[in-house]
Amino acid sequence: MAHQAASGRGRTAWREEILQERDRLEMELGRSDVVLDPSGTKYIHANLDIASDAATRIHKGFERIRSWWAGIDSVAGWRSIHAAKQALYDGLPEAELRAQLPILRSKVTRYLDPNDAERIAYEGWIKGAADPKQPIDRVRLRTVRSAVDGVSDDQYDKIHRFRNTLYLLFLGVIILDIVLILPAAGWAGRTGRLDRGSAGGCRGALADPGRARALQPEESSDARQAPA
Repeated sequence: MAHQAASGRGRTAWREEILQERDRLEMELGRSDVVLDPSGTKYIHANLDIASDAATRIHKGFERIRSWWAGIDSVAGWRSIHAAKQALYDGLPEAELRAQLPILRSKVTRYLDPNDAERIAYEGWIKGAADPKQPIDRVRLRTVRSAVDGVSDDQYDKIHRFRNTLYLLFLGVIILDIVLILPAAGWAGRTGRLDRGSAGGCRGALADPGRARALQPEESSDARQAPA
């Protein structure tokens, strides 16, 4: 398996989390009480394969930088995991689906605005599914899960773009510092060389009296001829 093939290599936290979710969902599919039609099982396996590839893919050179900057693999991995979880709603036993309703309700509360018409409808659907006397509408619950996962994925994308903006601002500050500091450092160096040159000339004049006299302004002929 791709997970096993990549074992021992360094992976970031999101890669490990995706692989753990992938393994857990594969165990769910292997349960005898999880009943899915062949197309549903195939759909889930396809998404788990996409998630596994995204979490174990090794990029080189420019592709590695592009993947890190755009978050291509992490986005693809999480969206595929979410799609597999949504599809699994079609095969879980009703008792287990009801046990997951509090988590689903908390996701609705967390990701959707209180005045959102969809949130009001979703909360009504969840409340109805909690009644053990009524059959569970799996399509509705899957719709709710798809909606909250979509909002979660969009928020992740926004955070990723905000991180990239911070990196660009930080890089801009560094470049601006270099542009401002280097010319100033060069001017200071030139000034220091001029000062050292002037000081050297003075020291040379003091060491050589003849040179000192040559540097002094000559007296006028009138001054030399004036009587003492």
